Amino acid sequence: MDAGIDFSLFLLSLSIFVIAINFSWIAIFILSFRSNYRVPTIDRRLRIAQFKAVSVSSSSRVQQSVENVFGPSNGSGHLSNISLPFVSIIIPARNEEKNIKKCLLSILNQNYPNFEVLAIDDSSTDNTLRIMNKIKENARDTSNKLKVISLSSKPDGWTGKTWASHQGYLHAQGKILLFTDADTCFFNNDAILYAISFLHDQNLDVLTGHAKIELTDFWSKVIMPLWDFFSIILDQNPVAVNNTGSNAAYLVGSFYTMDRKVLDRVGGFHSVRGAIKEDVELGQHIKRVGFKLKIARMNKFYSALWSRDFLSLLHGMGRTFLPMSKVRVFVNLLSLFFLAILPFLIVPYSISSYTATVGEMNFNHLLSSFILILNISSCLMIIIATALKDLKKYNISAIYSLLTFPAALLLISVYIANIVPLFLTFGQPKRVRWRDRTYEYEK
Repeated sequence: MDAGIDFSLFLLSLSIFVIAINFSWIAIFILSFRSNYRVPTIDRRLRIAQFKAVSVSSSSRVQQSVENVFGPSNGSGHLSNISLPFVSIIIPARNEEKNIKKCLLSILNQNYPNFEVLAIDDSSTDNTLRIMNKIKENARDTSNKLKVISLSSKPDGWTGKTWASHQGYLHAQGKILLFTDADTCFFNNDAILYAISFLHDQNLDVLTGHAKIELTDFWSKVIMPLWDFFSIILDQNPVAVNNTGSNAAYLVGSFYTMDRKVLDRVGGFHSVRGAIKEDVELGQHIKRVGFKLKIARMNKFYSALWSRDFLSLLHGMGRTFLPMSKVRVFVNLLSLFFLAILPFLIVPYSISSYTATVGEMNFNHLLSSFILILNISSCLMIIIATALKDLKKYNISAIYSLLTFPAALLLISVYIANIVPLFLTFGQPKRVRWRDRTYEYEK
């Protein structure tokens, strides 16, 4: 009799657990849905207000592109009611010889009449600087737009990218500053035109845009779609960022543009000079000061790389964890375990509980049947959710979703590999490897 009661209590506990898992995934679906539909998308269907002031003088190709955005000209051959601000596009680059050419050419080919490009070589040890200079030498119509700045060192206390970005800010001539990464590609020639137009139409101080993420290696294709769901738990919820009443804030490092007065007010990148995730901390600092910040989806305009291989994926995640408190990282680890791993682990127990009660038309049999159904549904939800991310966001085969369970095991091993050193520091500076440099982080 005691054994029967114990078994019933076990089934009851297990049922509560699988119910909680199902409801948790439903909540994650709702958050993802809200993020997908409540974050604005910049595209050609977007209504954009006209600027006021002097005319735009440009080539026929650029003239046509401006007319496509703002409407036809007044018949005099130019758009006399349009004034596009001068934009400085700043690209920090370190050891990006495989990507820098495609990045620079895609930007120099933009249909925007008033811009300059500042390519900042951050002490690269490969051919990045040589490729930059070669592009400038070979460029004809755009050679005057490209400026190459070579940095041979950085001051103590600065990370490489923040120092390179700061130098770009100091050398920039534009009223509007746009920061992007060297591994981005602007596959739509109107990307800058639409971004700057959206910035002004929405009366924003800062606009940052999510890219179309290119997953080029097997490990990223397996892990990233699943990890994407847990980024919301890591305070990467764009809906909250766009809410002026929320403290949540970050910038997308591959694309953020702002009025120069914003960086002037915060002293350039000096306030985040030692930050490992300078885009996150700069976004938080900007929002605290009171500037108007908004995130939009720009996946129809440019692409970016998050990682290139398993090692860069590991380091990228470590870089994400590093600025966080140990409590938040530990909560995220537990969430991953209970929501993505445990549902698969308890399937054998659910099946054995069901088979043990087959032929018994009693409470235990009904409860075990209920548990098995919910357990299977939770596993299917994880797989289907990951498949949707594969297809909709990353444009890869949904077959990778069949590897969700091993992906979760691999992901949690990556978590542990990055978390254990954080817990062993005991107040000492944390260390992370990024872009062939080792940084200490004391926050």
